[in-house]
Amino acid sequence: MIKLALPAQTRSQYFRAGLSMVQCVLALGFILSSPAPAKDHGQWDGYSLTDEQRVWFKSVTNRAGNKCCDDGDGYPVEYEMRPDNHYWIHFHDRWFLVPDIAVVRHFGNPTGSGIAWFMDFEGLLIINCFVPMAEF
Repeated sequence: MIKLALPAQTRSQYFRAGLSMVQCVLALGFILSSPAPAKDHGQWDGYSLTDEQRVWFKSVTNRAGNKCCDDGDGYPVEYEMRPDNHYWIHFHDRWFLVPDIAVVRHFGNPTGSGIAWFMDFEGLLIINCFVPMAEF
């Protein structure tokens, strides 16, 4: 095994840089895992959600175990299952492929509409969760 010998000052600089990188990663993880307050954009005005339905919204998690968030973050969406056996949702005049990990079936759906939760990542719309209507 070959070991590279670095001067003590250089090793110290690498350690400090590594430590600050770890701190940044931890801070970013904390920010991303902290629930942001849900902002209702009026998307549920015509649905008259009950208190039980609002509690349901807060309980839904995707297959990765991440919370989908709140009713203010979820949107009623039209959707279809395409021949490729993937869900596609229609949102803001565009069709989006739903990643398999975002599909949630184990929580039911008390709203009567397909629901999608989105995250905006630097202008890119990411589907965090999608719950189809209750399937009988």
